[in-house]
Amino acid sequence: MMEKLLFVGLPEHKRTASFEFFTQLLENTYQIEYTKITIDKNWTNTTYAYNRIIFWQRLPPPEHLRAVSPTSVVYVPMYDEARNYNRQVIRTWAPFKIISFCRSIHEDLTAWGFNSKYVQYFPKPMVEAPLPLAVHKAFFWKREGSYINEAIPDAMIPLLLHDSGMKLHYHSETKPVCEKEFEDMVASRSSWLRSKEEMISLLRECSLYIAPRESEGIGMSFLDAMANGLAVAGADNPTMNEYISDGQNGYLFDLMKPLPINLENLQQVREKSLESCQAGYEKWEKEKWSLIDFIEEPHPSSLLVQVPRGFEYRSLKQKSMSFRAKRLVKRLAGK
Repeated sequence: MMEKLLFVGLPEHKRTASFEFFTQLLENTYQIEYTKITIDKNWTNTTYAYNRIIFWQRLPPPEHLRAVSPTSVVYVPMYDEARNYNRQVIRTWAPFKIISFCRSIHEDLTAWGFNSKYVQYFPKPMVEAPLPLAVHKAFFWKREGSYINEAIPDAMIPLLLHDSGMKLHYHSETKPVCEKEFEDMVASRSSWLRSKEEMISLLRECSLYIAPRESEGIGMSFLDAMANGLAVAGADNPTMNEYISDGQNGYLFDLMKPLPINLENLQQVREKSLESCQAGYEKWEKEKWSLIDFIEEPHPSSLLVQVPRGFEYRSLKQKSMSFRAKRLVKRLAGK
């Protein structure tokens, strides 16, 4: 009989199937039940029924965790949110095993003494070769900024594509009309899509995907682009710079001083992007089972963790002004 596992995640991630690749792996070993992170204070009364509990991206308040055995808990933080946490919050992770899909956060956590396991995820490529296109377009998904992650502003797009002759597909679920300053670049638009298949169909009409945020937890949207033969241009931050080598299988740009992207070798970069996705997928298929081993192995009864005061994740090279302001407030508070 399979052990029971409680998977606690955010409702929007279940809706978008962001963690489906992981739960499909877990379903080979565990009987899974799902609940959302906004659990009430009485939820711990039922946790005794589960052999394992996995928290995806966010932990509940400490008072809701006191009745849970730490040895049964695995936490999966996401870089784009975790980069905003202060040292007091991060130190509360010490009792738990941690699965990191971002190499940068894994390296920091292990250096500080945490029990972290890292595996890089890649999706299965959906095309055998980049599709030939009569007109090259860049796909830009207008995202709204949030308290955990800043979106790439519209005004940056003309700078990145300056003098490239590249047309633009502009996708926005909340703002279907793009900025006037680059309206002449727009060849097509889309808003709310009913299925992932519709999104993939639009992606395949483009040759370049502009990653829409300044950092990512995993980066499912740009990974889908790579799997469909697009080159990806992203900020030189995790996780984009963990998947992309600038000018080889994609493009990295400086958030604070964006320069035009050299797209002369775009076709070769598209080919390398798809090749790296194929190689990454094959590696993921071999290594993903080590995550089950990690979940099952005993967690050290006590760990000495030392999160430096006033730390910065060493991998976050570029920070928006709003992010700098938030970090300054935390530092002034001695966190």
